[in-house]
This record gives sequence, structure tokens and C-alpha cells, in this order.
Amino acid sequence: MRAAYEDPPDLIEIETRVVDGGWSGVAKAYAKTGDLHAAATSLSKWAARPESDAVVELGSDTGVGWLRLCFYEFSIARRLTCHVQMAASIDTSSGHQAHARRLAVAIRTEHGLVEEFAKNLARISLEAFPEAILKGTF
Repeated sequence: MRAAYEDPPDLIEIETRVVDGGWSGVAKAYAKTGDLHAAATSLSKWAARPESDAVVELGSDTGVGWLRLCFYEFSIARRLTCHVQMAASIDTSSGHQAHARRLAVAIRTEHGLVEEFAKNLARISLEAFPEAILKGTF
């Protein structure tokens, strides 16, 4: 994730690129910097002590631009998965109605990698870091 555009004082456009094997997609979603920082802080706390699912949602699922990250534990080994859902609007200059492209993929990851991602996401909201990368595991 990276800050693609900032609209001071409190709006930021986040561009998200997801690549998992042969699946990939890019979507942009707007968020208030305070909401992004709060989501990052909540995710960081969750990674240290997961109790239920943790959700980060930016934009809205209305065809404009949307991102939803749902983190959850599975198995006795307490492995983590991030279920990524995103939608990007497709502009058409031909006069036809615009539509959205959607992507959903589950990415396995680890507690420490989620904590690092959350810290960098918080830094994006404070304009102190260019991107936050959630690394997956195999």
C-alpha cells in the first residue's frame, strides 16, 4: 500500500497492489488520515494478541474504490491469513456505464509481518513513510 494522493488536511488516497502467484490487482481507495491511523493502531494491537478477526476497510464498495483486509488466525498453530478484497472502478470514455473490477485473495502471513505492516501503515497516515508492505508466507 502506498499514498498515491493527499488532499490536505485529512484525506489520502491509498493505492493497493496485490500479487499472489498468478493473481494480481490494483485498486485505489480514499480514507481520512485519522481513520487510517486508528485502523493501523488497532491492527498492531491485534497482531500482538489476536482474539477475533481484525478488519481494515478503506473507501466504499460502491464502484469508486474499495479495500478490505480481514486478518484471522487458523489452526492450532495460530497461523495467520489476510483475506484481501478490493474493487476498482473502470472508466469508460465510450459512453457506457462504468463498472468495477473485483479481486479477492487469501494471503498467509505471520504475526511479526502483520505488526510491521501495521506500523508502516500508521507511518503512511502521518506522511512519514512511502509504503506499507504485507509480506506473505508459503
